Amino acid sequence: MAFFIDQIGRRISERRKEKNMTQMELAERMGISFQAVSNWERCNSMPDIVKLPELAQVLDMSLDSLLGYGEPAELLKHAAEGKTEEFVREKKVPQQVFEEVAPMLPPKDADVVFENTVPPFDLSDVAEILPFISKSLIDDLFRKEVENKNYPDLDDLEELLPFVSNELLAEMAEQYLYRDKDVTSCFPFLSKQQVDRLCKKIYEAYGLEGMDDRDCFPFMSKEALTELANQEYEKSGLSDMELLAPFLSQAELCELAKKAISKDGIKAIVPLAPYLDKRLLKGWIKEVF
Repeated sequence: MAFFIDQIGRRISERRKEKNMTQMELAERMGISFQAVSNWERCNSMPDIVKLPELAQVLDMSLDSLLGYGEPAELLKHAAEGKTEEFVREKKVPQQVFEEVAPMLPPKDADVVFENTVPPFDLSDVAEILPFISKSLIDDLFRKEVENKNYPDLDDLEELLPFVSNELLAEMAEQYLYRDKDVTSCFPFLSKQQVDRLCKKIYEAYGLEGMDDRDCFPFMSKEALTELANQEYEKSGLSDMELLAPFLSQAELCELAKKAISKDGIKAIVPLAPYLDKRLLKGWIKEVF
């Protein structure tokens, strides 16, 4: 793609100079900033595809002369003229060609071309073009990959996860949990509410140790952590609370410690001791001894 952009940038620069135009004059006629023209000519960026016909007209050259020849240029020319679907009806697009022009295509055009590449893309090929195709296509890829491979480890799908729709990712995470599979890889891409709901199910199935093994706590909301701490205390006291303690506030730890002391005496707070305010801890010990 870099070579392709370089060639277009060079043609813009050469033709502008032939027409005795400054970058500022070209920018004014195009209704853009002169920095944009400068970036084109320095090969840092490409003109917006919808601007290509206008640019060719202002420079008094054909689209073919501006874009050059070959399959990437031919595809871009059709896209600039609103004829992408016509182009792919006539011929399939090699993967390499699509990868070259994908950053320059409008999303709808990128989808059309993506679905008409040869050979069709699979997960091993798709990483570089994910930012340029729609979520609906990515969702289809993700769903097919998961179902065809019988719910593979989500770590194996990590390149797809940031681009999958929030709704589908949450739905599939539920399916993974149902199959007793790890879903932690999804957490950075889900809402707090979705993570809290999944973590609640993990707690019900595996307890605090299971949540710790799956690295759940850093992704949970403060409200969910507080609710979890109270639930765990009612169920098992403070025996496993050291796993959760680093993620609770001093106020919450203090409240749990007071409950435990009132119910079972000072020794009951041993699991929390490393996480409690030292002054409070000394005060409670003095009261007892």
